[in-house]
Amino acid sequence: MKRTGPSLESFRTWAACRVLLSLGLCCAAVVAVGQEAPVPEPTEVPPEAPAKADDTVVLPSEYKPPRNPDPMLLIVKELVPKFDGSGPSAKVIPNGSVDGLTWYKKNRAAFQRAMNAGDMVGQNRVLVQNGLKVLVLRLSLQANRPVLTDVRKEIERWMDRAASLSAPNARRPFRQFVMDNVIENCELLLDNQLEVRMSAVILLNNAYVEVPNANRREREKEFYAPTYTTFTKILEDQNQHVVVRIWAAKGLRRVLSEAEVRNQQRDQIARTLMGQLLPGKNDPWLDMRIAEAAGYVGIVKFAGGKPVVADGLAKVLNDAGRDPLVRSESAKQLARIVPDESYNLTLFAHQTVRLVKEMAAAQAKQPKSAKWRVCFLNVYLAFVPEDKEAANAESGLLVRAKGNLKHGEYVPKAFQEVLPFVSHALGKNWQAPFPAQQIGGLDAWLKTNPPKDWRPTPACEPLEVQRVAEKGPAGEPAG
Repeated sequence: MKRTGPSLESFRTWAACRVLLSLGLCCAAVVAVGQEAPVPEPTEVPPEAPAKADDTVVLPSEYKPPRNPDPMLLIVKELVPKFDGSGPSAKVIPNGSVDGLTWYKKNRAAFQRAMNAGDMVGQNRVLVQNGLKVLVLRLSLQANRPVLTDVRKEIERWMDRAASLSAPNARRPFRQFVMDNVIENCELLLDNQLEVRMSAVILLNNAYVEVPNANRREREKEFYAPTYTTFTKILEDQNQHVVVRIWAAKGLRRVLSEAEVRNQQRDQIARTLMGQLLPGKNDPWLDMRIAEAAGYVGIVKFAGGKPVVADGLAKVLNDAGRDPLVRSESAKQLARIVPDESYNLTLFAHQTVRLVKEMAAAQAKQPKSAKWRVCFLNVYLAFVPEDKEAANAESGLLVRAKGNLKHGEYVPKAFQEVLPFVSHALGKNWQAPFPAQQIGGLDAWLKTNPPKDWRPTPACEPLEVQRVAEKGPAGEPAG
C-alpha cells in the first residue's frame, strides 16, 4: 500500500497555530518586563497559619481507629505431643525424647495401613491413637496458622478413609474408635488460639460414622451422635468466642437431623438450646443458629409434659425486643418442628403477621440492610416448605393447616396478608420503604382477626404480653 504524507491543508493549519502561539508568548513577556500585573484586592483576611512548632494532625470526624486484635488471636499454645521412643506403640510422655512430628513422619506408612484396614488390635490400636493425636494437635502449631484449612482437610480425609478396606461389619466399630479419638483431641484445643478453636469445632462438624449396607455398593453415612456432648459444652460456655459457639449450634443441628439420637438425648439437647435462646443475651447470629437447630429436635413429648421447643420458639417470635433475624427464624422453625394436633397454628400465623408489620416499619430506618431479605424469606418459609426434605416433613403452616377444621381457614388468609410484603422485600426495589398505607392495612387486619386462644399449646401459658399489646378500639384485649 502506498504511504501518503500530510495534506497541504493540515500543514497550513499547523503553521497558523505555531504563529499564534509565538505571538502569545511575546505579549506575556512584554507585560512581565514593562509593567507589573494587577493584583486583586483580598475580600477577607486569610486565616493565620498554625505555628510551625505545632505538629498536631487533626483527623477527619468520620475516622475510626483500628480496633485492637481479639485477645484470643494472640494466644500461643503449641500442643504437639512427645514420645518416649520412635516405635509404632511409643508412649506419649511430657518430656519425651522424640518429637511428635518426627514420630509421625517415621510411622506414617504403618499408620496409613492400620487406618485403611480398620485394624485396632494390639500395637496398631496405639499406633492409630498416636497418629490421630499428632494430626489433630498439630493444628496448634504457629507455623501452621497460614495453612490451617489444609491441615484440617487432611485430617478429614483420614476420617473419611478410615476402615475403607475393612469388612462391612468391622467398619463401624473402627470409625467410632477414630471419632472418639478425634473428639478427645479436639477438646484439648478449645482454649487455644481462635483460629485453632474454629478448626477444631469445624472438624467435629465433619464427624460422620458409616452405616454398613450389604445391599448397596455405596456407603451410607450418619453423623456421630456422641459429638453432642462437646457441642453442648461449647454452646453453654459464655466465655467461648461467639463464632465457635455458632459452629457448635450448627453441629447440634447435624446431630439432631443426621445422627441416631435417642429421645432422652433429644430432650436434653432441646433444653440446652432453649436455655441458651430464651434469655436473649447472645449475638443475634448465634441465636438464629440456635433457633434453627431447635426446629430439628424431632420429638413432641418432653419430660414433664410441656412442649419445650414449641413454647420457647413462640415466646421468641412474640418478643418485640429480639432481633428480626432471630424472630423470623423462630417463625420458620415453629412450622418445621414435628407436627402435632395440639399446636395453635392460628396463633403462630397471627404472630408471624405481626412480625411482618413490625419489620416493615423498622425497614425504613435501615433500608439498605440485606438482613431484611433474609427475614422476609424466613417468613415466607414459615408458610411453605423450603425444599423436598421440608416437604417430606410436612413443614409450613399452609401444609399443616390444610384440611384442619380449626386452623384451615385462618392460616391461608394470614399468608395472603404477608405475601405482598415478601414480594416487595425479595424484589428489585427491596430498599424502598413499605407504603405507610400498606402497613396500616396490616395493622387493621391484626386487630380485627385476633386468635381466640393465646396459648401455643394447651399445656403452655398464654402469651400475656402480646394480649396486652393487642388492643381493640375500645382498649380491651383483642383476644
